[in-house]
Amino acid sequence: IDIATYLVLSCIMGETKVPSKEEIYQMNKDIIMDGMNIPYVRGYVDWPYNIVLQEAYDEEEIPDMDACEGAVADYYVRRLAQAARDGHYPVDFGSMKGLSKIGEMLVEEDIYCNNDGGEGDSRYKTTVHDLTEKQCERFKSLHTENVSVPLKERWLTLDHTLSPVDMVDGNQKK
Repeated sequence: IDIATYLVLSCIMGETKVPSKEEIYQMNKDIIMDGMNIPYVRGYVDWPYNIVLQEAYDEEEIPDMDACEGAVADYYVRRLAQAARDGHYPVDFGSMKGLSKIGEMLVEEDIYCNNDGGEGDSRYKTTVHDLTEKQCERFKSLHTENVSVPLKERWLTLDHTLSPVDMVDGNQKK
């Protein structure tokens, strides 16, 4: 949301040229064509391909699922990075052509989240705030690289009248 806001504001303020209808068409075409070599990205646009892909997934015929997930994460973060660059966002994620260190960290975090951090398939029962201590050791701020701190209980059941200090698990190792 922040990056989209920066991009729109940049266009309104005249810092970024608003592309013509033809330029938008070509940009979108290039983005789609870039994603056609990534099975799961292609599956979003090409429904018959998606059906075949799902059958292959169900039959466990996809040889390197981690590589597929990594390619998808890289593709979407490169798109995000380009929008951030175009909108003069204050953080450098890289561009469509390549990612910065922060962009690469974001790809790693996305892959880790999609694989649920080795904690079982609980991603639909929790929010991004519901990390185990093991997962917290893995999640780092993209800016400071400080690790996350686990909460005392699930985010949705936490007493939100508590102070931030009282919300975190005091048993966590320092």
